[in-house]
Amino acid sequence: MKDIIKMGAVLMIICLCAGLALGSVYQVAWPKIEEQRRLARERALKEVMPEAQSQREVTNALGETYYEGLVDNVVVCYAKETSVKGYGGAIELMVGITNDDAVCGVKVLSHTETPGLGAKIGEIKYGDEKPWFLEQFYLKALAGLQVVKHPSEEQIEAITGATISSEAVTSGVKQILQEIIKLEETK
Repeated sequence: MKDIIKMGAVLMIICLCAGLALGSVYQVAWPKIEEQRRLARERALKEVMPEAQSQREVTNALGETYYEGLVDNVVVCYAKETSVKGYGGAIELMVGITNDDAVCGVKVLSHTETPGLGAKIGEIKYGDEKPWFLEQFYLKALAGLQVVKHPSEEQIEAITGATISSEAVTSGVKQILQEIIKLEETK
């Protein structure tokens, strides 16, 4: 019995030391992680609001954060982040919207979709510079945001074998577009 208590005490001390070490590493790494997130957000903003010379973060009366893209201190576009449920989990998106309520850019910030299928939401084909699926959203208005297998020019072509992921991204873009339209109406 004493041996069991002794082994339990040793195991507890080892776990305590490991927990303290892990906590220390987390404390040291956290500022660097936050800085990388900030830099990733800045890159995403430049990508989804390509016309903007600068951006500013705005928090409205409801506590929602969005970004305004500026040219000579005049708002020319907006961007907002959202999270939607895909097939494999959450898909984090940044969506840019023009003053004419059309999509000017979509960036996948993170996802856990199935490699080779749903992960194609951010895939860049050989020879291209931008993800082919996300490029379909460029300059689309709310009415054109519909996922179909054989799209017209106004619709979004679903990724073969990844309809849930395709629809999730499209619903996220629609959501942001609707939120920005409401936001513009309240200004």
